[in-house]
Amino acid sequence: MEPDTSQGNDLLSLMENDYRQLAALSAIEQWAYHHLYDQLNVIDAKASSLLRVNSTIMGFLATILTLMSRVHQLDPIPYRRSFLIAGAGILALFAVADIIGLRSIFWLKYFSFEDAHFEQYRRDCFTLIKSRGRRLKQITILSFMGELGFAALFILLVIAELTL
Repeated sequence: MEPDTSQGNDLLSLMENDYRQLAALSAIEQWAYHHLYDQLNVIDAKASSLLRVNSTIMGFLATILTLMSRVHQLDPIPYRRSFLIAGAGILALFAVADIIGLRSIFWLKYFSFEDAHFEQYRRDCFTLIKSRGRRLKQITILSFMGELGFAALFILLVIAELTL
């Protein structure tokens, strides 16, 4: 029995069609096409790195909050409830930033060029860059607010521990 190569052939024909569409463009249009993907790569790389930083901080903060909520009988922390509420708010900021980032990175309007969609793609390219850039700004602002809140919460927690 021979292996099924129909999916490989379909992918190959899609790639050949994309190459034909790209080769038919003028030099300026090809530059704009490559510029679009350069811009999208930069935006997506920045969003991805912010998501990694956010996830690291979220994991650390969630661990601190879990420990704080469980050991309050042994070692009372002043304003423990306030710390827990503030920590939950900071986690919510990071969660919203992550949702926006994941939506931005993994939402693809165009997977490949088809004759019917290529003209629409050319019209939408700058709108796509603007919307991804706007989402990156939202992620950056939310992440910055979360990181400031995390730093303030951590400093206040250390001060509260030292004053016991």
